Amino acid sequence: MNPRVRALVRREFRERTRTKAFLIISVIGAIAVAFLTVLPALVDELSTPDPVVVAVESPASGQVSALRDALPERLDDGGRRYDVRAAADAKDPDLRLRLRTSGDRVTGVEVRGEDVEGDDARTVVAGVQQLALAGRLQAAGVDAGRTLRPVPVRAVSTDDGPDDTKQALAYALVLLLYLTLLAYGSSVSTAVVSEKSARVTETLLVAVSPREHLLGKLLGTGAVGLVQYGGWIVVAAITRAIAGAAGLGDSLGALTPGVAVAFVGFFLLGFGLFGTLYAAMCVGASRVEDAASASAPLAIPLIGGFALSLAALGDPDGATAVVGGFIPFTAPMVMFTRVALGDPSVLSVVVSVLGILLASGVALSVAFRIYGAGLLRYGNGAGLGQLLRRAGTR
Repeated sequence: MNPRVRALVRREFRERTRTKAFLIISVIGAIAVAFLTVLPALVDELSTPDPVVVAVESPASGQVSALRDALPERLDDGGRRYDVRAAADAKDPDLRLRLRTSGDRVTGVEVRGEDVEGDDARTVVAGVQQLALAGRLQAAGVDAGRTLRPVPVRAVSTDDGPDDTKQALAYALVLLLYLTLLAYGSSVSTAVVSEKSARVTETLLVAVSPREHLLGKLLGTGAVGLVQYGGWIVVAAITRAIAGAAGLGDSLGALTPGVAVAFVGFFLLGFGLFGTLYAAMCVGASRVEDAASASAPLAIPLIGGFALSLAALGDPDGATAVVGGFIPFTAPMVMFTRVALGDPSVLSVVVSVLGILLASGVALSVAFRIYGAGLLRYGNGAGLGQLLRRAGTR
């Protein structure tokens, strides 16, 4: 790298990392990433139901074990959904059953509990009805075990949408991607115009060329973003290690290394494009207020990319997501969403990345042409068209 550009990068990096805004955003982002890392485990932990304790009072022996066999449902961890016990052995049961019997046959049941109309109560009562039917069949000389034997059931889910936990993670990350692209792009334009209005640029241009000045701004700001994103990834890795040691490792699959790499990679690609555009759009401004007005059109593709990413959350391989992933101005967010949720082909990801790089190269070429013409222009800000015409006459 050119020594003068390297010096500008160091200067830009040093100034930006010493600000309170950098520290605040880094801390808030680290907390958010740590929370998102353990979010799947927290969801699994909160959504795992406890066994339903069923206390059974019956004058006939064997009814407790028979009812337990009639309720074979299992929890995700392999334990029984319904913990059927004799009334004397059950502490704080969810449901109490009092069976009426005639010999070994069930003839009636009384159900007590806080939710006797709920799904669990209905399932338990259905199990009691099965016992009663088995008793009647047996009394009639019919093989109850063979008659009541359930048929095999093969369940095929037709829901091919992304997992809810992955959706929540992808939404949070793409929102963070959108906000950081907006913040770092605006930061480039603010830095260019602030130095220009303070006449610092005139001093710098004695030692460096406008192109070197632009590259220093972009690379320095990009390095700050890379350090910030890298810190967040380290926080995520440490959080995963701690959560895994605490026994939550099986539920941490949503934030994979591939998603983390894509998160950083698409930020750098997006910043390379939008950072260059922000610098080019605002270089003719003399005040920060003018820079905000000049860069306002860039909010449209950023918001559009975020909107298309929201559409891709529900259908990452749908037509909207596929098209949005190939448009350079929306691809950083949309293609990241597809990578996080769907299964895009390697070719589509490569084409998307190449499209962003090509658009960035064109934007950088335009920025190189107008940067020198705009840096030393004061007074009323010049638009992009005026700067291009002025650069063409030089």
